[in-house]
Amino acid sequence: MNHTTKLDCVLLVDDHVAMNYLNALVLEENNFAARVVEATSAKKALQYLDQADKEAHPVPNIIFIDLNMPGMNGWELHESVKDRPELQRTLFAILTASNAPEGSERAQQTQGIDGFFEKPLTDESLAKMKQIYLERFGVTS
Repeated sequence: MNHTTKLDCVLLVDDHVAMNYLNALVLEENNFAARVVEATSAKKALQYLDQADKEAHPVPNIIFIDLNMPGMNGWELHESVKDRPELQRTLFAILTASNAPEGSERAQQTQGIDGFFEKPLTDESLAKMKQIYLERFGVTS
């Protein structure tokens, strides 16, 4: 298992453009993924996932979802996509501005949520998610 392995694609879903930008910078600094896709709403994330293919719109290895977004929140977005066959090798992490205990407890109790982190992403949160990914799925192609 190689911890320097770069993932193919990460999807950031946050209604704050500045937070997506900051998280994308942390991903880039950590050489985390070959492609980082940013969506500023759950609707835009769903549009991206609906067109997922190998080339132009690769299926994300990890989706980082903001908890509180207008329209559809992070829990609702996860619920709407978690059973898609193309996402069976995708991890989901919830990001929140406040690390309230009830959110962390819900994340631990929700099947398919692999991480719960305070925003912005950190080197530590990325290392944890990469470790979970590599342990579950092995090295990416």
